[in-house]
Amino acid sequence: LSGINTILSFVGLPLFRGITGGGDDAQRRSIAIADLQIKVTEVERHKSEMERTLRETVMMEVLAFDEIRRQFQISQEISRREYARLQLLKVDYQFGEGSTQTYLRDLSGIDRQRAATYTDWARLVTQLTKVKLLVTGDGGF
Repeated sequence: LSGINTILSFVGLPLFRGITGGGDDAQRRSIAIADLQIKVTEVERHKSEMERTLRETVMMEVLAFDEIRRQFQISQEISRREYARLQLLKVDYQFGEGSTQTYLRDLSGIDRQRAATYTDWARLVTQLTKVKLLVTGDGGF
């Protein structure tokens, strides 16, 4: 068609140029527009894939947060009971019940439980920060 349009334009019939889609410039523009439309479609598809992946990641991190939260709550309850037991051990020790070694061993056990509770708390805060960063993209509280 391009060749026929060129010959007809020499004869003086440029009327056919508009009917057959114009010259080479019009065809290049048409191809460029089609190429851009394909690229836009690819970008939109990629965007929806990224959104889906982000939703899945956030969901998994929230589930992990919930698990860590439960572990922290259990650790807190154990620490509360250990503290109450410590109060009883203090009274017993003050009245001569048990040995110093036993009392110190129990104190060390309570300190280990406190450290475990603190570690669970730190994991909880870290996981919360991770979820917040995924959702908002902002690290500040």
